[in-house]
This record gives sequence, structure tokens and C-alpha cells, in this order.
Amino acid sequence: GGGGGGGGGGGGGLAADSALALATAAAEPESVSMLSSMGFSEEQAVAALAAAGGSLEAAADWLMSHSDSSLDAAVATALRDFAAARSAPPPPPPPPPPPPPPRANPPPPPVRGLPSPAPGVNAAAVESLRRFGGPAPARKPAGGLFGLFGGAAAPAAKGPVQVDTSLPRHLEAQGAEVHQLGARVRELFAGGQFGDALGVAERRLDLCRRTYGSEHAMYATCLNDVATFEQVFARYDRAEALFEEASKIQKKLLGQGHPHTIATLQNLAALYTAKGDAPKAEAMQLLVQALQLSSSGGGDGP
Repeated sequence: GGGGGGGGGGGGGLAADSALALATAAAEPESVSMLSSMGFSEEQAVAALAAAGGSLEAAADWLMSHSDSSLDAAVATALRDFAAARSAPPPPPPPPPPPPPPRANPPPPPVRGLPSPAPGVNAAAVESLRRFGGPAPARKPAGGLFGLFGGAAAPAAKGPVQVDTSLPRHLEAQGAEVHQLGARVRELFAGGQFGDALGVAERRLDLCRRTYGSEHAMYATCLNDVATFEQVFARYDRAEALFEEASKIQKKLLGQGHPHTIATLQNLAALYTAKGDAPKAEAMQLLVQALQLSSSGGGDGP
């Protein structure tokens, strides 16, 4: 049987009525009816549900666990505790995490000029390019990125073949983007971001092929850029193939003594040096010197 009887008078007064009203509003009416059908008052049923977190089974156990003499006091306590929990202010938010400690030694600013080798970059390849001279930012590269890595550009030939970069109107925007990507490649290179520079150079090469075609001096220049960064990452076979492809285009379109053609041969000499192939590097340098002499009018050519 149930705990029987009338409502608990433990709390009494206005506060008790307010607590009962809060608990009644939160209780499921069907659960209250079920407990009331077991012989308990509505107030006892509501208090039991409040104490049991709304669980009908737990509320029934709670009621059965109290004797008739202790039930009224338990009801008053349960209602008071429920009202106090409902009226309590929410807990304050957790404090923000402490700021990170200041860095003792901030990284130095990037040094202008040829950057030091970064992780994954072949130091010997960069050093080989360094040996050809410092960067020349005031001069546009003569053959791909050779002007960025430095090296004395080939003396201007007397009346060299001019590279025609004019385009049909519908391709002018793509041509402008090719030149913009070239500037971005040089910017990334100057900051030592070789991997990013290679990615942009690859994009530029593809756009140049679709804009100018694969039999154009501008395409040879873009080949030079990609080959230069492949060399920096010590991917010598691909770098050599790209340099040779660029050289063939330049010899065909511009002539063997053109500054762009000679610059590509200088890049090949740097590649052979980085690979440790001294005989090929020396032979290529001799060819470059002969071509420079010939193109400047100081000799009859190789």
C-alpha cells in the first residue's frame, strides 16, 4: 500500500506554495496521476518526481522508501531543494586560457637576396646557382629564372631576335595572367618559399602553353622557371629535360647566340655543377663563353 494521507505540511507558507508550483509545472501530469492512483497525494507525487529527476519508477521507489511519519518532512525537503536548484544563478563561465608565453627568440626577418637552403632543398644545388652570382632584381630575367639566381646575363647581341608576346584580343587577359604569375614566382623565390614558387611556376607553365602554345619563346621561359626549382629540389633528371626542351625552342626561334638561349645553357652548366658532373659543366661553360664572345662581335663563333 501507499503512504496514504494528506499533503505534507513541512514547508508551509508562501515559500512552500511557490516550491510546489515550480515542481508541479515541471512534472509530467501522467506520472503524477500514476503515483496518485497508488494512494499518494498530488503534492507527494510531485515531490517524489522532483527528487527522482522526473523518473516515474525512481519516484515510486522514493515514496516507498519513506514511512508515513517521515514522508511529510521528505516532501518538504524535496520541494525546497528543487526550488533552490531552479532559482540558483547559472555557474560562471570558465576563465579564458592563459595567453601563450612570449617567444624568447623570434625568427629573424627574411634576408633579401638568394635565400639559404630550406628543409627539403638540396644545398649543393642552391650553392651551385649561388656561384653564378648574386640576384639581379633590377634586371628582368633573360632566360627563365636565371636572372633571379644571378649570373652575368649574356651580352646583348647586335640586333637580337625580339620575342613577340602579342596576342589576339581574346587571349590578352591570359597573357597578362602569365606575366602576373611570373612576378609571383619571383616574389616567392625571394622569400625562400621554393615549394610554393614551384607550384606557381607549374601553373604558369600550363597557362602559357594554353595561351602561347608549346612552340613559343615565352613557353621556353616558363620551362626554365620550372626546371630551375626542380634543380633546387635535386630532381635533376626532370630539370635537365626541361632545360633541354627550352634550349631547343630558343635555338629554333631565337638563334644560338640570343641572350635567352645562352642563359638557358648557363642554367644547364649550373645543373651539371650541382650534379657533380664537372666535365659536362666545364664543357657547357666553354660553350657559353664562346657564344657570348661571338654574339658580342668578338669572335667568329664556336
